Amino acid sequence: MQCPVELKRNRGFTGDEKWKECIDVHWMAYYDGSCTWEDITNNKLGAEHENNFFIRRHALQVMMPLDTKGNLKCTPGERIGDNPGPLFPKLDYSKGFPEYWFLSHLESKTPSEWVQEGVKYDAEITMSQFYERPWGDQPKGGPQKKIGNVVVMVQGMKRIEPNPFIDKIICQFRKTEDDVRKQCGRESITEEYPGCWQYSRSSNESRNLRPNTETIPPPEPRMAIPDSNHIHVDEANFSEERPYDFEEYIDHVIREEESNQEPDPSHRKLMNYDHVPFHAYQPLTDVRTEYYYRVDGMTTTPPCQAYTHYRIMKDPLRISMRQLEEIQRLLAMRVAPKGSLANECEDDTAGIIVEENRKVDVSRPLQIRGSTNDHKMMFCECKDWKSKWRQDREWCKIEDEQDRFYEQPYNFASRSGDAPFVP
Repeated sequence: MQCPVELKRNRGFTGDEKWKECIDVHWMAYYDGSCTWEDITNNKLGAEHENNFFIRRHALQVMMPLDTKGNLKCTPGERIGDNPGPLFPKLDYSKGFPEYWFLSHLESKTPSEWVQEGVKYDAEITMSQFYERPWGDQPKGGPQKKIGNVVVMVQGMKRIEPNPFIDKIICQFRKTEDDVRKQCGRESITEEYPGCWQYSRSSNESRNLRPNTETIPPPEPRMAIPDSNHIHVDEANFSEERPYDFEEYIDHVIREEESNQEPDPSHRKLMNYDHVPFHAYQPLTDVRTEYYYRVDGMTTTPPCQAYTHYRIMKDPLRISMRQLEEIQRLLAMRVAPKGSLANECEDDTAGIIVEENRKVDVSRPLQIRGSTNDHKMMFCECKDWKSKWRQDREWCKIEDEQDRFYEQPYNFASRSGDAPFVP
């Protein structure tokens, strides 16, 4: 069951020979953890580095902050009782898993690995969870963690305002990039990105400012391909927490959207988008759809062996071309950090560079061996549950499945004259 494979909407087309009924009965409710932005970006007690943003050979990664023993290390959550442990961000799969899935990391790569009806998107964001039974209810031999990946495809658009959350993340990756270049004695990237701090250190300044290498924590001892089995989960992570109303959170987002107010120019905008709140599952809010493909398979990063439960959203998240181009550049111009086992302080990527070092393809090709029936692919949509999003409900008013699936496949209109599935 190698992945990725092509996503086919006929799995949800009633009466098609490939039709497979979606067994899910509700969307994936998601909850942010207790880790603050400061915990993630300035994790003094982290396992390897102050900053949990990493530019890997195959992806941009944001890790949950862990100590050297694999314990979540961040601000304790609000709890009922006397056990105020830190809280992982968590997500609720609909069917077959009575407990929450805990978020281990987010990653972004270009272009998308998953293909929907022949369309390969500009990028994708993966939120990777692990599943563990409650404390004290573990099988013999210790915990058996499962992997669950929620994937949001990403498309760059010329007439879309920049997404503030994506800008905030980009600024932090630019800091990571400059930290690595500084340690390696390489000059800063000279081009600016609007709203981000501009680093302007020459290679000579880097050599003069570089600290003794013995004081630099090795930046890459943790597996580049995160393994959730090294994450330690204890009783505190399963303790009862104060109630959180997910419905109210979504209602608040909808009210803000429907107020249709212009941004207040008096609101102060901070450097590096520090005025923008961080939510670990923000891409699931911003994509504005509840519907997805349900696929079982393997991880897409070598050794591609771990059994993985995928949920791939039906719509792409639209971002500005400026944002897409910066994500592509960060991956294409990666420098291997000091302490790397190979290519230390040299240009280093697992992908194929295109367009004069400005873009890189780090995606795994489609795996066409075997039948996609082996992946238990389902397309979960309108007839399976009613969405909270207005955009979904409008899309669901298209009664003819042929039109809904193929002529107007997204919650937003394609450009005039575009072929189906071309954003």
